[in-house]
Amino acid sequence: MTSQALSPEKYIRTRAKTLPIGPCYVNDDWKLTGIARITVTRMHINGNVTFGNYLVDLYCLGVFDSHWTFNIPGPEFREYIDDQNTTQGLGYKLTITEYVLVHNIIYGAVEFASDFGFHPHKSFEVASRLLEEDDECIPLTDVEFGFKGKPLYLSNVKNPYEKNRVISQLEKCCGSGNYYTVDDREAAAFFIKEAKADGNIPDYQNPKVKQDLIGDFLKHTKNLQKTLNTKSDSFSEICERSVEIFYEYMVNDEEQFKASETIRSLYDFTISKEVFSDEMLFGSSRKPENRSEIRKAAEEAWRQMGREAEDEAASNNIKRLIQKYPGIPIFRYLDFRLREFKSGMKGLLNDLEQYVIQHPDYLPVVYLFTISWLMNRPDKAERKMGESIHLKVAGKGRSSFCLAEAAVYTEALSTNYIVNQEFILLQEQNTYLEFNMPALAPDRLIFMTKLAQVINVRDWCENWMKNQSE
Repeated sequence: MTSQALSPEKYIRTRAKTLPIGPCYVNDDWKLTGIARITVTRMHINGNVTFGNYLVDLYCLGVFDSHWTFNIPGPEFREYIDDQNTTQGLGYKLTITEYVLVHNIIYGAVEFASDFGFHPHKSFEVASRLLEEDDECIPLTDVEFGFKGKPLYLSNVKNPYEKNRVISQLEKCCGSGNYYTVDDREAAAFFIKEAKADGNIPDYQNPKVKQDLIGDFLKHTKNLQKTLNTKSDSFSEICERSVEIFYEYMVNDEEQFKASETIRSLYDFTISKEVFSDEMLFGSSRKPENRSEIRKAAEEAWRQMGREAEDEAASNNIKRLIQKYPGIPIFRYLDFRLREFKSGMKGLLNDLEQYVIQHPDYLPVVYLFTISWLMNRPDKAERKMGESIHLKVAGKGRSSFCLAEAAVYTEALSTNYIVNQEFILLQEQNTYLEFNMPALAPDRLIFMTKLAQVINVRDWCENWMKNQSE
C-alpha cells in the first residue's frame, strides 16, 4: 500500500515521524500566563505542511487540548499562522522557537499533571505522533511547572463542572493547602498579591520609592514620540511602570472593584467560533438562498484585507462584492474598515452617519460610527456611550457573538474610555480581556490603549512633581 492510499490519521500514526520537523511556534507570553499554545510542523517533500497544535497548561492540567492538520500547501499554512496573530485567530503572538523547547514544555507538563491524576486530552493520542519520541535523544531544558512548586488551577466561572472535578482531584492527590486555585476573574489580583508576599514588589508607600519611581518614569517619557520612533522595544517597560503608578497612586481599591464589576457585566457573553455570524453577514434582512456563497466570499475578503490592506486589489475586490451582492451589509462594513486603514477613522464620520441613519440596527457600523463620532467631537461635554448600544442590549437578547462583532464593540468602548479619560475602566477592560478574551486584543487596539494610559499617567506625574516643588 502506498502512502497516498493511507488515510490522514493512519499516515500520522505510522509515517509522520519520517517527515523532517519544520518550524515550531509558541505564544510569546507562555511564561507569564502559564498557558502554552504550541504548533509543531512536519514538512513534506513537495513543500506541503502537516502540523499539530497543542494547548498546554503548565500550572496544573497539562495538555488539555490538541488537534492536527494534514498535508496543506505551504502558503495556506503561513496564512494560518498569520491569522493567529490577528483578530481572525485567537489574538496571541506566536513566535518561532526550537523544537527542543516545545517538546520539553509538552512532555514536562504531561508528567507534572500526571502526578496529580490529570491525563492529556484524548486527542493527544494521535496528535502526539507528530512529536519526536520522549527519550534521552531530546535534551532536557529548564522549564518551570506549577506555581511555587504546587499545582495552580485557574478555574473558569462558566464551567463549574470542571472546577468541581479538578478541585476534587487535587484534594485527593495533594490535600488541602497543598495547591492553589483561583477564579480566572481574580487571577491578576492573585499574582500581584503573591508577588508582594515574596518581596518582589517595592514598598510603594515609602516616600523615596515613590519619588524615584515617578521621577524615573518622567525621565523615560520626556520625549515619548522619539522613544517610540527610536527605542520601540523600551515602550513595554514604560507601560509596565505606568501601570505600577496608576494602581499604586492614582486609583484606590474601591474604584478598581467598581470598574472591574462594570467591565465584567459589559462582557457577559460568549464568542462563537465563526468568523462572521449570520447577523453580521446579513443584518436584519432576509437571509438569501446563496448565503453560504456570501459567507465564503466575506471570509476570504476579510483574510485578504489582513494580508494586503494597502493593496489596491483588496479595495477593488470589496467594491466588486458590494456590486455583486447589493444590500448585504457585511461588504459595506469591510469597505469602511478598509477605508479606515488607508485614511483613518475621523474622515469617515459623514459616510458612517448616513449609513447608520438608513440602517440603525446594523451593529458593526453603529460601533464604527460611535468611534468616529467620539474622535471628531471632543468639544461635546457629554459624549459617553449609552447603555442602549452595549452589545447584549443592542443585540436584542443574543448571548453569543462572533469575534469580529465583539472586537469592534471593544474598540468602541476603548475609544469612549480614552476620550472621556475613564482610564480605570480602560485598564480594567484590558486586564479582563487579557485573562478572559485574548482574542479581542488586536495589536492596534493594544497600542492605542497603552499609549493613552501612558500619557494619562505622565500628566498625573507631572502635576504631582509640580505640587511637591511648591
